[in-house]
Amino acid sequence: MQIVEHSEVSRASPAAIWALYADVENWPSWDPALEWVRWPGPFVAGGSGTMKPRGAPVAKFVMTRCEPNKGFTDVSRMPLARIVFDHVLEAVPGGTKVTHSATAHGPLGWLFALLIGPAIRRGMPPSVM
Repeated sequence: MQIVEHSEVSRASPAAIWALYADVENWPSWDPALEWVRWPGPFVAGGSGTMKPRGAPVAKFVMTRCEPNKGFTDVSRMPLARIVFDHVLEAVPGGTKVTHSATAHGPLGWLFALLIGPAIRRGMPPSVM
């Protein structure tokens, strides 16, 4: 179930935006919906960490896709559901099209989309460079 998708065009290059993505513990500097992020290892698929969204409990997440200068996907698991956050970079004339999206999956995906979807929808546009 699609929760939200938001795109913007940035004058920054895909490599410049990728550098921000790869600096996981500094995500709150460009994503105001986050209080903090802990990422103990390299920024690669299979890595995992924890984050504290503003006004929500600490959440664990796993990187499932990590393609330098193209994007990454991370997944947060909940009881009988998971929220998939996708971050896509597309080189365009004069910069990069940045698209962030969130989808809910699983038997209770609809419930989590209903409960946390509004906060995700509010927080998504400011996090897109």
